Formats: sequence, structure tokens, C-alpha cells
Amino acid sequence: MTETDLLQVLARGEDSRHQFKRDETNADSVTIDAIRRGTTNQRNPTLTEHAVHLLPYRGLGTGIPRALRDWPAIELIDDVAANQFRVVVQRPASATVTPPVTPEVTPEVGRLLLVLKSEMNRAQLMAALGLRDEKHFRQHYQQAAVASGLIEMTVPDKPRSRLQRYRLTPAGHAWLRSRQRTDDAVAHDPDPFPDAYPDADADPPPETLA
Repeated sequence: MTETDLLQVLARGEDSRHQFKRDETNADSVTIDAIRRGTTNQRNPTLTEHAVHLLPYRGLGTGIPRALRDWPAIELIDDVAANQFRVVVQRPASATVTPPVTPEVTPEVGRLLLVLKSEMNRAQLMAALGLRDEKHFRQHYQQAAVASGLIEMTVPDKPRSRLQRYRLTPAGHAWLRSRQRTDDAVAHDPDPFPDAYPDADADPPPETLA
């Protein structure tokens, strides 16, 4: 298949039902939970092989997990009776959205958020933090961050899974952005009140005669 042929296929929408709709007779149909985790089922390998060279591509199965991470109010609906798959993206309830209350972040949780890149397992996080005490890490870092809603497990149904990893939630990303803005402000103006700390070595002002 040439590039021209592929573009014509995409324009006609050929085999689009295989890409977006579930075939009830297909034993390999992917469940909603599997889709949310990023499981893929290539129905048209030829199309996939060429599309990755023509379209923006960041890895098979990563699109939906990234979308859910950035905007959790996405509903995946597998309507078997209608033989169709729908994705409903919820809008904010009103034009004025009250920003979520940022939970109190302990120094330990703050350190964890700063070293957490993409998805990391417990051993990787402990190494990044320079920690060896697993119990201390679990109580003061991992569990505290999860309880605060700042990080989440990639396999929430199996907390002890060997495949378990952790990633930032939208609240965790928001905290990091807020921290970055604070750091930038301090770097731009490290001493916003220069007159509040007079130089102790400076000569005293001359006395004023009455």
C-alpha cells in the first residue's frame, strides 16, 4: 500500500468500524477497563504500519490513558446492541469553575511529587528519593500521596501487583505547576522586601539636633 492509497483509505473511512466499533462476534474484543489501561487490539495492522509514519504518533495504547489523566470526566460506552463505541467528554458544569482545593502537602509528599516522572514503580521511586526503609516510604510518601489524591496507582484493583506503578493525578500536576510558579517568582525577585532587612554593618544615621 502506497502513501497515496493510505490517504485515500483514510478519506473514505474504509474499515473504520473495525477501528472504533466492537464486533460482537470477535472473541478478542477489548473491555472498557482494558481500554482505560491502554490495551490495544490491532484490527488493521497494515493501516497501523503506515499510519505511524504519517500521523502524530506517541505509542500504541497511550492516547486514552493520557486523555483520562488530563481530563478524568470522560465516559467510555460500549453499546453492544447498537454495535458502536461512544466516548462522552463531560464539559464543566458552568462557565465559572471553582478551582479545586489543593490538599496540604507534607515535605515528604512534595519530594515524591518532584521526582515522579511519567509512571514509576516503588523501587524506582525509593531510588530517586534515596530511601531504603520501605515501611517509612510506604507510610510517609506513597500512602500519604495517594490519600491526598496527588498520585494514583496504575493497577488500582490490585495494590500489591508486581506491575504496579504510580503516576501524578490532575491535582498532582496542578501542585507542581503552582510550585513552579512560586519558584519562578522567587528566582525573578529573590528579595521582594529589601528594606525590611537593614544592613547591620552600615553606619547609623546621623543624629538630628533639636
